[in-house]
Formats: sequence, C-alpha cells, structure tokens
Amino acid sequence: MQTFVMFLLIIASVVLMVFAISKLKMHPFIVMLVIAMLLGLCWGLYQPGTAGLETPADMVTTIKNGFGGIMTSIGIVILCGTIIGTILEKTGASSATISRVRRSMLDNGAGGVMQQVIAREGLHETGGES
Repeated sequence: MQTFVMFLLIIASVVLMVFAISKLKMHPFIVMLVIAMLLGLCWGLYQPGTAGLETPADMVTTIKNGFGGIMTSIGIVILCGTIIGTILEKTGASSATISRVRRSMLDNGAGGVMQQVIAREGLHETGGES
C-alpha cells in the first residue's frame, strides 16, 4: 500500500509540474523546487522516519544536498553552455545559423541538410570519419 501511495504522489507531482509550467507559464526551476518540497512533506507526513525525513528541516537538507550533488557534477557544463549561448545571441551568430539552416531546409528538404553536413564534415554514411 505504501508503494502505491508513493506512486500516486509522484504521478500527481508530474501532472502538477506539467500544468504549472505549460499552462500557468511558471519558471521550471521554481515549479520543481516547490513540488519537491510538497512531495517531501507529503511523504514525510505519510511515512514519518523514512528516508531521513523526520522534520521539514530534514526535507530542506535533503533537497539542498541533492541539488548540490547535481551542480557539482554538471554545474560547469551548464555554466559554459550559458556563456556560449549568450555570446552567440549577442553577436548575432545564432540568428545567422538559424537562417542558414532554415534556408537550406527550404531549398533541399531535411534530407538535403543532412547530406550537406555529411559532405562538409567528411563523414561517411556509416557514421565514421574519412
């Protein structure tokens, strides 16, 4: 019975997350943080003493440790991607690239774009480099 209740809580959380992000246009980070807190509180109230969630402070510590672990492993990648994206946006390179790809797709269709990429990069159809 406990597993079934937890499964229902997770399904409800996902549905609520999709609704809040897509229909209410809320920021995904805020939505995920709030839903993680609500799910932690619900699970702590339903099953006290499990997973180290005995008080709401334990729940906040658990969320903080989980987020810190994620940022430790992929934080640099996210930071570099953000910096590169900002540079491309400010210089107009992203607009030029999108225009070129769109024009190429209109002229040649999507298959033609892939053929151009393969030809430019010197790739064979097997996927290896020449």
